[in-house]
Amino acid sequence: NLGVSEGNKIPCRETIMLTLLFVRHGETMSNVWSYMQGWSDTPLTQRGIAQGKQVAEALKNTDLLAMYTSTSERAYDKACLINAYHGLDIHMCKDLKEMNFGTLEAQPEHIVGGSPAHRINFDYRSFNGENIQVLTERVRKALDEIVKAQNNANGTILCVSHSITILAAIRSIDKTVYAYRMKQEKYIDNCSVTAISYEDGRFMIGDINVTDTERIRRLGL
Repeated sequence: NLGVSEGNKIPCRETIMLTLLFVRHGETMSNVWSYMQGWSDTPLTQRGIAQGKQVAEALKNTDLLAMYTSTSERAYDKACLINAYHGLDIHMCKDLKEMNFGTLEAQPEHIVGGSPAHRINFDYRSFNGENIQVLTERVRKALDEIVKAQNNANGTILCVSHSITILAAIRSIDKTVYAYRMKQEKYIDNCSVTAISYEDGRFMIGDINVTDTERIRRLGL
């Protein structure tokens, strides 16, 4: 199972240990319409809100050290649903935003065409946007800053973000795992949870794209 990055295994010794739970926002209107939705935004649908409440319930007993969210409204709204059980300060992080599609924002996905993997790896810089390498560097910066902000504390951090951004976080740790998921067309579903561990200055990829509520609950323990 390439869900775990073997190349980033952690030495067995006492040190700082963090688990970052990356949660994708729920279904939005743009998801329903199959529109390009990066830095543009549309509201969560009723289904998306219900999905968010289900994940919030699954994580209600998780002892969270901190909570971060993309500055996009769809992610912040999802964070608020989860935070109803925790009462934490929600830290807004621009570097957790979705890939910038530039002038292709809010356009039908068929304009770019191809498979989701093709659209993920498309170079949007020609349209004043980003590509996967730019996004990977941006997200890795966010990971490093989130870890640093914990001041050597141990615990679990919740990060609400977006599909391609979470894949870019995986890519920043192990490009082999990312390439495998592209080849197998395994992406990041709405309201799924992906676990990334940090220890002794190194990140390790754990479970990816978990949607089963009981598995999500166990991830948070």
